[in-house]
Amino acid sequence: MEEDQRAARLREAQRLEDEAAEKYLWWMSFVDPSIVVPKADRRPGGPSFLGVCIVEAASAVGAMLVSHEKGINPGGEIETTGPFPMATWAQEWRDRLLSWDEVHAIPVNDGAGGG
Repeated sequence: MEEDQRAARLREAQRLEDEAAEKYLWWMSFVDPSIVVPKADRRPGGPSFLGVCIVEAASAVGAMLVSHEKGINPGGEIETTGPFPMATWAQEWRDRLLSWDEVHAIPVNDGAGGG
């Protein structure tokens, strides 16, 4: 029964996403929780870092759905930040899994990235 409820919630989230008039950008950062990193060594882009993706969606749940649909969700734990205006990041940074180096290559005037 729990799986049926989960599937129903996902279908409803997808329906709402498809019907949404306004879309935003969402920054999703992924880490592998199975990689244990000593507290002193924890840092952005560290050994448990799997990547970042920026996707267009109406909601955070929609962003998760979009990341799966596009095949850019590597799994692990997700931290989603947003919504951001559509002009926050150029198209070249969206809809793909970004490495730590690519995140730092995002121009400083382009959203939260840059280094």
